[in-house]
Amino acid sequence: MRIRVVVWFALLFASASNGWTQSVTLSGTVREHESKEAIPGASLGLIGTSRGAKANRDGHYRLLLDAGKDYYIRITAIGYKPDTIEVALVHDESRDLELAVSPLGGATITISAEDSRKEARRIMHKVIDMKDAWQSQIHDYQFHVYSRGDLRVKSDTSSQVLAVLESVANGYWKRGLGYAERITARKETADIPADVNRIALFDVENFYNDRLQIEEYSIVSPVAHDAFDRYDYDLLGEGELNGSPVYKISVEPRNALFPAFSGTLWIDKADYTIAYLELSPNDAVQLGPVKNVAFEQTFSFVDNKFWMPSDMSFSCAIKFELPIVPNFYLSQSATLDNYVVNGGVADSLFASDRHTVAASADSVDSLHWVAMRTIPLARDEDTAYRLFDSLAVAFDSLRNHPSAPSLTPMGLLFGLVSTDLYQYNRVEGSRFELGHSWDFFETLPLTVSTSVGYGIGDAHWKYSAGFEQALTTRPSDGLTINIPITGDLHFTSFKSPPDVSSSISGNIYDEYVSRSDAYDPIVNTLTALLLHNDYPDYFHAHGFEIEYKLTPDKHFTGSLAFKNEVEQSLSNVTDFSLLLTRNNFRINPPIEDGRLHELAANVREKFDLGFWKSTTSARLNYSMPAIGSQFSYMTAGVKLSLEGKLGGWGKAWLSGSYESLLNGALPSQSLFFFDARDAVIAPRSVFRTMSPFEFQGDRAWSVMFEQNFYDLPTRALGITMPMDIHWFGFANVAGVTLSDSSMHQLAMPIQTLGNKPFAEAGFGIGNIWNVIRFDAAWRLTHRLQHNFFVTGTLVLSF
Repeated sequence: MRIRVVVWFALLFASASNGWTQSVTLSGTVREHESKEAIPGASLGLIGTSRGAKANRDGHYRLLLDAGKDYYIRITAIGYKPDTIEVALVHDESRDLELAVSPLGGATITISAEDSRKEARRIMHKVIDMKDAWQSQIHDYQFHVYSRGDLRVKSDTSSQVLAVLESVANGYWKRGLGYAERITARKETADIPADVNRIALFDVENFYNDRLQIEEYSIVSPVAHDAFDRYDYDLLGEGELNGSPVYKISVEPRNALFPAFSGTLWIDKADYTIAYLELSPNDAVQLGPVKNVAFEQTFSFVDNKFWMPSDMSFSCAIKFELPIVPNFYLSQSATLDNYVVNGGVADSLFASDRHTVAASADSVDSLHWVAMRTIPLARDEDTAYRLFDSLAVAFDSLRNHPSAPSLTPMGLLFGLVSTDLYQYNRVEGSRFELGHSWDFFETLPLTVSTSVGYGIGDAHWKYSAGFEQALTTRPSDGLTINIPITGDLHFTSFKSPPDVSSSISGNIYDEYVSRSDAYDPIVNTLTALLLHNDYPDYFHAHGFEIEYKLTPDKHFTGSLAFKNEVEQSLSNVTDFSLLLTRNNFRINPPIEDGRLHELAANVREKFDLGFWKSTTSARLNYSMPAIGSQFSYMTAGVKLSLEGKLGGWGKAWLSGSYESLLNGALPSQSLFFFDARDAVIAPRSVFRTMSPFEFQGDRAWSVMFEQNFYDLPTRALGITMPMDIHWFGFANVAGVTLSDSSMHQLAMPIQTLGNKPFAEAGFGIGNIWNVIRFDAAWRLTHRLQHNFFVTGTLVLSF
């Protein structure tokens, strides 16, 4: 029963072509008897087998049958009376099928609302008791699944399919080991790289489990043993579902502050099992721009013992709430059949990679896919396939030469435009830069990059040129998506390049370098133009560097670098504010020692600690001076970051770092620090009211905590906000220790710097149009008079 790989489908059609077994097709539309309107999602099952099909959103169905064989087909749909037809076809036939509406009757207990709730609780107690009885008999099971996912963009008047991904897979479950899946065949529209298509039912949500994992949320199931502490139930009525008598029960969370589901359950009256469900996470489950998440599942009787999912669907919207960005919609539908319960499943299927793809998965042609689809393509899905497949020839040229440099005048012009085209700082004034990088080879990528810049204020040219040569690579499932201002969605990577697992790179340069990397060039440009406040320190450097990087997996990163450069610091305006009319200058003394040789090692590791996602990094820097130099120093640092859910509802972020001078003395430029009280943009990785928190001493440490409460405070008060407002709380503390020798190196006293810790606490309001956030913080330890500052942060909040 496990033999459901693509080879068997190929053998099936090969046999048909040789006349051994002829296949015919029954197709048509499932319609309502009275109105003749199409019924989307109707199920068709071949009685006596586990085979079947499902109508698409247009109500269209397609069944593959053996010619001349008698079949009884049962047609079911939620809200309609089931019907059974007998067919025996000798050739393809088109036939519309009709179902009559099955109205849902009122609850048998209608004396009071309280009585209907008591009856609903009685029924749900029976469901949980029955769940334990039949689930305890399942040791393992396997099944066959066809799955299809769509990505589309919708407006008020139109809908466009942007991508279609299909797969055929075998699923396996074993008690104590969990779920595993093997995709045996897949197909996708030509704008999607095949390697990206891993859509199936991996981590399928089984609502019979006590807990369900939705992103970082662990949500109590409506049929969990402790579900009555989390949910209220009400009996809405009784009726028929697929020909069986059922109860219809509403599910609502008892407390809106905790993550839970709301929706409807259809409970079979004979054995108190779930026959159908419609559930959605409540408002306590916040997934950024992902909205309107909905699950639907239909269960069928297997071996006259077990209720297993037969039809499943998932849908959600991606809403950025921006005027130029449209809303996107994701949907996935699947049919599950050929269940084998307690037939034995090998432990080897549950190895480290439980979601695998067969080597032959991409070899099935379009003709064979027509037979594999148990859910026919809807009209817009078929149109998308025709459109993207017709463009495949043009895409092939880009796929085979993804990064070949264009030699046309326009190609050269746009190819040399750098993301750092324009910057502004108080040293160079307006700085213009042109740069580009080229990728060569596919198996072991080589990247060559170059840039040329010019500063108006200092009238000085800068340049850099370098390379990165991959030594080893591993397969990648990456996909690049571009959302231009027109609102269309384009997949700009047609073939996923491999991930570089080890590489060597080199670079020669002569440029002004910013010593701080807490803020990107765009942020520095905005603050320098608007506030005349430079966040980083700058120095002139020319020389070369070479680096070896090692990333054996996606969790560990290591690097070893050697740098040989000449440094000469420049005069720099470090604190000038138009808002506070402050004008504090500090002249950075030059380094007279000439050439610095620096050796650096960095290690980075990602791992999970329960529901915490963790990242830790460590670095070691050693500066080897030239002959006669007094500056020789070694520094080491470590940083640990944790992200996860606290209490099951809010996202927490905790970061701690420590840096230490192991020997020698730091150059005075490394002891740079200033206090900016009117920051325009403040990343969460720096102090809100000390932006940026940039200094280095003999010892430097910081601990930063942030809690995203989402809309919990307003929801607790019963207040409905016009937007999906997020509320943040944060507390940060940091300090630096300076030895007498380090203080002696400073060119002038810095009043805000000392051995006393700095701390702050505050709150933020975010997710305004999904991009804007405002923070207000209180400085707890400060030498100046003003203790309350407001900063605004522009962020993408997902």
